[in-house]
Parts: sequence; C-alpha cells; structure tokens
Amino acid sequence: MRAPFLWTTRLLAVAATLSCGGDDGVGSGDVVPAAIIITPNHPSVRQGLTLQLTGTVVDATGREIPGLDVSWTSTDANLAVVNNHGLVTSTGELGTVEIIADHKGITEPVTLTVTRRIVDLDVTPATLTLHRNTARALAAVATDYVGQLVYSGMSFVSADPAVASVSPAGVVTARNGTGTTTITVSMDTISVAIPVTVRIVPTTLAVTPGVVSLGPGGMDTLSVEVLDSLGAPIVGSSVGFASLAPGLVTVSPAGIVTAGAGTGSGAIRVTAGALQTDVSVYVGTTLNGTLLQTATLPGQWYGVAVDALDHIFIGNVGANTLDRTTRASFTFGNTFTGPTTPLGMAVSPDGNILYVGQGGGGMVARYSTATNATLPPLTHAGWTTFTVAATADGSRIFVGSDAYVYMYLAGQTTPADSFPGANVLHLAVHPTQPLVYASEWAGGQVREYNWLTHASRSFSNGGGQSQGVAVSPDGLTLYAVSEGGPLRRWDIGTGAALPATNLEVSGFGLGVTPSRVIVAGGGGIEVFDAATMTRVVKFTPAGILRRVAVSPDYRFAVVTNESNDVYLIQ
Repeated sequence: MRAPFLWTTRLLAVAATLSCGGDDGVGSGDVVPAAIIITPNHPSVRQGLTLQLTGTVVDATGREIPGLDVSWTSTDANLAVVNNHGLVTSTGELGTVEIIADHKGITEPVTLTVTRRIVDLDVTPATLTLHRNTARALAAVATDYVGQLVYSGMSFVSADPAVASVSPAGVVTARNGTGTTTITVSMDTISVAIPVTVRIVPTTLAVTPGVVSLGPGGMDTLSVEVLDSLGAPIVGSSVGFASLAPGLVTVSPAGIVTAGAGTGSGAIRVTAGALQTDVSVYVGTTLNGTLLQTATLPGQWYGVAVDALDHIFIGNVGANTLDRTTRASFTFGNTFTGPTTPLGMAVSPDGNILYVGQGGGGMVARYSTATNATLPPLTHAGWTTFTVAATADGSRIFVGSDAYVYMYLAGQTTPADSFPGANVLHLAVHPTQPLVYASEWAGGQVREYNWLTHASRSFSNGGGQSQGVAVSPDGLTLYAVSEGGPLRRWDIGTGAALPATNLEVSGFGLGVTPSRVIVAGGGGIEVFDAATMTRVVKFTPAGILRRVAVSPDYRFAVVTNESNDVYLIQ
C-alpha cells in the first residue's frame, strides 16, 4: 500500500531546494512542477473492465498547476494497458501492476489490482426433487472472464429453510414436511435460482405377516403400512386386498384372510395406488415340532437353505461339496462341487440362485438352482463369509464376514454398501422394514443396521459368543442365542429386552415361525411355543447341530449336524 503522504514529502524536498536558489534558470516567481497526484490512489479493476485514472501536476506546495499534460504507461500489459488519457483496461489476468504517470521526467507510480470477474455460473441439477428428510448436494461451477473455472466462493441461500435448508457447501436437506422453495446460488454479480420440491413418495408396501400359514378354516389378519423412501409410514394411505386363489382363501376389505376347507397354496394381492405386492398363503399342516425324518449321510453338514418350492440345499465343510433334495423325498445324493469350506447359505426369493459363503478368499459362491451350474461369485474385501441373507423381495443380498456386513443389489457382484461388524456368524432381515440384524460372535451382541439411513442399534447378548439371530414373521420381536447362554428376545419397536428363556442346548442355529421357535446346537434341538416361550419338545441327537432353515411358508424346518445327519422337522 502506498503511503498518502509520500508526494507531500517529495514536495517539501523540492521546496527546500528552490528556496536555496540555483542555476536551473527558473526564477523565484515561476511555478515549478514538483509532483503528480494520481486518483484514485488505491485503484482496482475487475477483469475485462476499465477504470479512469487522473493525474494532477502540482507545485512544491501541493497546488495544482493547470494545463499540464501527463503521459501514462503500464509495467505489465498482460494485466492492464493504459491510454494517454489515463483510461486503464484490464486485459484479463489476475494480479497487480504498476501504472506510471509522467510529466517531463516527474513520475508517480500507483499499484493497480486486477480482481476476478465472474461471467457465468452453472449449477446442477437445475431443479431438485427430494423425498422428505433426504439430502443432495448442488454442484456449482463459475467461469471468470478468461475462462478459468472456479469451484468455491459461492453463496447458497434457501428462500424457505422450513421446507429445505442448504449448507454453505451447497448440500440441500429436505425437512420433514412437503412443499416448494428456491435455493439461490450467487457469486459476484451472477445468481442462479434452483427450484426445490419436497414430497412424500410411496415406495414400499410393508405387509405382516409376510407369509400367511393357516390350517383349514383358519383366519389371520394382514397389517399393511405404506412406506416412503426412508421406510417411514405414510399415514392415511388407502390399501386394497384381493385373493388370487378365492377357492382356497378369501380376504375382507380390512385384510382378514379366511381359509376354506381345502388345502394348498395361493396369494393375497395388496395394492396402494401404483404399488402392489403379493403375500403367499399356505393352507395345510403347520410346523408344530415333530421330528419327521433323519437323513444319515457321511459329512460335516453346516449350511442349509430352503426355497419356496421345497428344495433343500446343504453344505459339507469337510469335503467342500453341496447336496440337494426336496421336502417330499428328503433323500440326498445329488452332490455337486461347492466352494472352499462352504458355510452359511441362502436361496434368492425367486428360487433361481443359491448363495454359499466361502471360508476364505472374500467371496460368496453362486449357483443356478435349476442346473447346479456355477455363476459369477459375489466378492468383497473381507476374508471369510460366514452367512448370507436376502430381503423378502430379493432386491438386496446381505453377507456377514469377519469384518463387515456387505450389501449387494440384485444382479450385482460387488458391494453397494457395507456396515462394520466383527465376525458376523448369522444374519436376519426384517420382513418389512429396511433393517438387517448381525450377530457378532466376538462382540457378544446383535447389531441392527438401517440400510437407508445408516442408523444402528446394539442389543447385548450378555457378553456371550453370539450365534443364531432371527426376526419374528410379524416383525415385532428379535431373537438371538449364544454359546452357553439363554434364548434372548427384544421388542424391536422399543429396543426393550423381553424375558430370556434358559436353554438346555448350547445355541448355534435359530429359526422362528409364527407359532414355534427352534434352537439347535451342542446337545440337541429345542422347540418352543412362540406365544408362551414354553418348551414343546427336545430332541437329543449326538453331534453339533449348526444351522436351522425354515421354509418360506413356515411348514417345516431343516437342521444340519456336523456329525453326518440332517433333520426334517414338521
């Protein structure tokens, strides 16, 4: 910055010289130019624009000497040029340059600053539609006079923060209500208005129970919630019901399902606007806890899965093989090659793909259930895959590993998301909510993850080594067992612990139906009444019983034993 008194000092020096006389030929009565005063004295100009400078020649006392011309020069024409009349023109580059005024050898410099001028501002997206309680970032890019891109320095203002607010970084957050507002993005003299609409979008129909299993003449009631994109209920939504098998079951406008005298399978169609889902209905004998058959076959049988067509798949960890049968025959022998150390298993809800966790290598093997042919595996950054689970609609597959729970979207082989979890041996997916439950063997707890919001909760398993985990078909109760511990339960809505049930077996596998809870482990199999949590029956086969798979319609369960046997429970 140039001191304003500099020219005054220079004038005093000139005045002192003149008072002493001299041989310059100027008489004491003549007016002698002593300095040049430039205005403005701290000039700045924006890129590509002009600024008028004025140079005034003064005598030693600072008085203006009229009629004297001043010439002008710039020290850097890349930043600014100046004409003979002192009109400065920025040529584009940013920075500082000295502009010099001259009158017959008397010079005066001034520092000119060239500042940025924005000529264009681009914001994407140009319009924004958000579901309530969601957020999205605006991307803003400015362009200055010389075409330089600028990515920061913009301001963001919401016209109605109650509808949607915006952060200094341009992240727009929709609030809980609905409505419209405008986000104004500004830089320099340019502003762009982005219209924002916040709305509630019906996304999912949550129906409980997810499968209706009735005896002839039995009744059950379907409970339906219309959920938005975050899994929040939309109050007041209109819902319709229709039986797709009216000869087997009927359904009232209130969702009351009534079975006829016959037996078989059908479905109830539930609709809400454009949303539609079908709820499977089975009328016949339901699982009560009877050990129907034991299949004795050599092997260390660990993983087990059952699909909607009554196909049963099991894995032999000792021989790295897989086997399959049907509930009707329960005769194994259709052996095919499995992955290294096949562990937890699951079948896609459409029955087309078998998923098998691998004991190492960070992958999940996949097979066509129609041909047993190998499909491209799911891969992840972990090592051992202990367990696999799928959502009821098949849109997401979850994998429990030694370090994370990985989520895959249907048709993809690499994770779309992940959640931390230490040695996740078992997984359970909520039947209607965007929730997955992971039993952490080393952590002695069950952890709940919301895959839409990433919110999480933990349920203590008493510090024991957590094993099986399951959610009741109505989605209200969480069950978990641990090695040597009791059968624990929690209210999913409140997170409150419910009374625990002591076990006579060391719990490993766990399966839940509307009426029964099945625990398998070291020491046998225990079956409990789901309503009273009293023991219905206990079976005591030798060996370590590992996993329980319940059929999608809750008619039967299959339990594996590492000591050669597989059990069918009706």
